[in-house]
Amino acid sequence: MTNPHHNRGSEFEQQDNLEEAEQAYRQSLDINLESSSRSAIVDDYASLGSVHSKRGEFAQAEEMHTQALAIAIELGDQARTASQYGSLGVTFAKRDNLDEAERLYRLSLEINTTIDCHVGMARDLRNIGGLYWRRDNFEMAREFWTKARENYLKAEMPAAADEIQEWIDDLES
Repeated sequence: MTNPHHNRGSEFEQQDNLEEAEQAYRQSLDINLESSSRSAIVDDYASLGSVHSKRGEFAQAEEMHTQALAIAIELGDQARTASQYGSLGVTFAKRDNLDEAERLYRLSLEINTTIDCHVGMARDLRNIGGLYWRRDNFEMAREFWTKARENYLKAEMPAAADEIQEWIDDLES
């Protein structure tokens, strides 16, 4: 169960008040470490990773997401495991390590496909398409973004599907 400190951290993070967000997430982590709430610990580490990533502190972000990933794997929590592979992929993509980012996105995609999580699959496919776009391989970008769009529609997220369609349309201009 999420404690109030984590919720506050989320609110601060959404407002881009990253210092306050980090402090609240660390308070949440301290509480969850004492109570041994392993799933909540994963969420706290993941949130701290997000804060570090937004600040461009990629080594710290990687460390936090790696800790979250290890616990998620230990718990057998496939959704959280996939999420952390994806978050690590984002971290590596921001560091321009596109091959490692793709490897991590594909691990996330494999798990999300297994658990039939269309939102997760869409996010992974979108991210892989973005890597191909960055590599100037627009045909592969289109292929992955088309699959991402289909999954966003299956997840009943038409706004996200429309955004992906705009990216696909831009490739054709």
